[in-house]
Amino acid sequence: VVGFLLWIFGQIQQYRHHVILSGLRREKKEDGEYGLPSKGWFGLVSCPHYFCEILIYASFVILLNLSSSSRIEECQCDDSNVGSGWRSGVAMFDVLMTSLLRKSMQPLVVLVWVITNLCVSSQQNHDWYREHFGEKYPAQRKRIIPYVW
Repeated sequence: VVGFLLWIFGQIQQYRHHVILSGLRREKKEDGEYGLPSKGWFGLVSCPHYFCEILIYASFVILLNLSSSSRIEECQCDDSNVGSGWRSGVAMFDVLMTSLLRKSMQPLVVLVWVITNLCVSSQQNHDWYREHFGEKYPAQRKRIIPYVW
C-alpha cells in the first residue's frame, strides 16, 4: 500500500510541476525571456519534478521488494532461540538483509543511478537559474531535495 500511494503521489506531483513549467512557456515575455518558476514546490527547490521522479522510482523499489518480506516468515526459530532474544534477533536480521540484498539489488542500483543522474542535472539547472536570474533567484532555494540540497 505504501509503495502504491507513494507512486500515485509522485506521479500527481510530477505532473503538477510539469504543468507549472509548461505554463511558463505560455507566459513567456515578448522579448523571449524565460519566467522564473515559483508556484508549487518551486518555492523550495529548483527541480521539484526531479524530486518527484525520485519518489516514483523509490516507490518501484518498495513495490518490487514486497515479496522479500515473505522470507522473514521462513526464518526457522526453534525453542532454543526463544530464550536468547539477541540470537533470534540477529538471525532475523540476517534473514532480512540476505533477502533484501538478494532480491532488491537491481531496483536499488537503478534508484541510485536515477538519484545520481537527477542530482547532477538539478545542479546544472540550479546553476543556470542563478546565472540567468541573478539577484531575483531566491538564495534559500535548494536544488532537488526540499530543505536539504
